[in-house]
Amino acid sequence: MRKKIGMRQPSAGAFRDNNIGSGRQFSSGEQLMISFRVLSFITAALMILSGCSDKCGDPREDGFLSGLSGVYGGCYDKRLAEKNNQLDAEKRRAEELKLQAVMLNAQYEKVKHEIDLHAERVAQVPTRTPQQKKEAKKIISKLGALRTKSTSGKGFIPINPVGSPADQENIGRAEQEYNQLERECKEAFEEAKAFEKAIETENKTID
Repeated sequence: MRKKIGMRQPSAGAFRDNNIGSGRQFSSGEQLMISFRVLSFITAALMILSGCSDKCGDPREDGFLSGLSGVYGGCYDKRLAEKNNQLDAEKRRAEELKLQAVMLNAQYEKVKHEIDLHAERVAQVPTRTPQQKKEAKKIISKLGALRTKSTSGKGFIPINPVGSPADQENIGRAEQEYNQLERECKEAFEEAKAFEKAIETENKTID
């Protein structure tokens, strides 16, 4: 009787040993070597990417490797530094505008006080003739208009400037209003002083 010859089936263990990636268990040394090779590949790729482009990639748009290139190439650090510098500049500008606002407020208050003093002095001038009374009333009215102008000009000053272009524009407008007001007040004060002196001289003549 002839012996039946058939193909020998490989064992499960032999199958696992002869087929890489089909369940083979790698040793810790092999795992470390594979991780090192993968990391070396990624590092080399990042160096190439960072050397080829100066632009910061966005991982959401340009992919994972582009994002890693931005991290390892220092691009994100540069972007962060630029953003911080911009914020610092805006903060300094806001502080400068606040200081300008404080100084302008003080200047408006000072000129308003000077207007009140000159108006009070003119009101106390001992006018006797109708012409004198008319001239005094005219000067007091002019000083009153300047006082109103000082209040409206002060209204352009931001209460709490934050460094915005609108704040800068309003403070610039307030400065222009103040400079114009200062010139007009100077003329009005000289006119008031001249009136006081003239009335004093006329009264002495009448007496």
